[in-house]
Amino acid sequence: MCVTRPILNEAHLARVLAAYAAYYNADRTHLALNKEAPLPRPVEPQGRIISRRVLGGLHRRYARITEK
Repeated sequence: MCVTRPILNEAHLARVLAAYAAYYNADRTHLALNKEAPLPRPVEPQGRIISRRVLGGLHRRYARITEK
């Protein structure tokens, strides 16, 4: 879903807001929380770093993946 396009209708707005709320609570870092997200996530100490587009490419989520 690309959020850089105009909102088309109420259902589209609901999807865009739900995607942003998920990003805000699970991925986005907060200075008041020592650069942690409100929802805890596991530490990824090893692995190759990959980049995932979030919110239609407005942001990126970086994660580590282990290679087999």
